[in-house]
Amino acid sequence: APGANVAEISRLADVRPGQIYRWRRQLEQAGHGFAQVQVQPDPDPAPVAVAGTAIIVEFERAIVRIPAGASPGLAAAVLRSVKP
Repeated sequence: APGANVAEISRLADVRPGQIYRWRRQLEQAGHGFAQVQVQPDPDPAPVAVAGTAIIVEFERAIVRIPAGASPGLAAAVLRSVKP
């Protein structure tokens, strides 16, 4: 977002600022942009119903829900970025 501070964002996301710069550089080279992502803890580990059709991938510490309308390139990029 305009005026965003990478150091502040990286602290909030618990990543190093260099990682954000690296992701941005990799995305620019791939010709894709950023997609808005919301990460929230799942208080109930039971399966969650998703409105509409979605691809749901469960990792040890995360669940990724990708809407069925997402492009294959975006889905692949999201899954590559999540390392169990």
